[in-house]
Amino acid sequence: MDNNKKLHLYRCWDTKNNEWVQLKDAIRTDLYEKNIIEPKKNIIMSQFIGIKDKGGSPIFVGDILIMIGGIYIRPKLPEINGKITISSVMKYIKKELLDFCIVEEYNNNDYSYTGYGLAYAPRSGAIIGNIYQNQELKELAEQAIKNKHG
Repeated sequence: MDNNKKLHLYRCWDTKNNEWVQLKDAIRTDLYEKNIIEPKKNIIMSQFIGIKDKGGSPIFVGDILIMIGGIYIRPKLPEINGKITISSVMKYIKKELLDFCIVEEYNNNDYSYTGYGLAYAPRSGAIIGNIYQNQELKELAEQAIKNKHG
């Protein structure tokens, strides 16, 4: 593979069925053979931004990350059915041990976000959800960011 070619990874959220779908099922098939990727009306395409979190998971547009504060602090957030609980996140916010970052956009090899800097994601960031599946977490993160960053 040519090292100058950037790897483009997408995940596709189906707003009608509220689920992730395969890229081949998310794009218009009449344009697929022409190498044109255009999503269907009910699809939101979320692009990999080229950074991975502390655990090595790729970060996509729409992801919500916690940014764990302090070099030696590594809180273990309790999970229920594989999902981190809102109450456990609230406990750490009150102790000011973590901050949030919401990835908003990726365009021309640059990304925008709200909250704590994404440059720290490989060292101290962990994906805990996304804006499509976790509305309550999104609202909590937005409020925490507003409170902390004005």
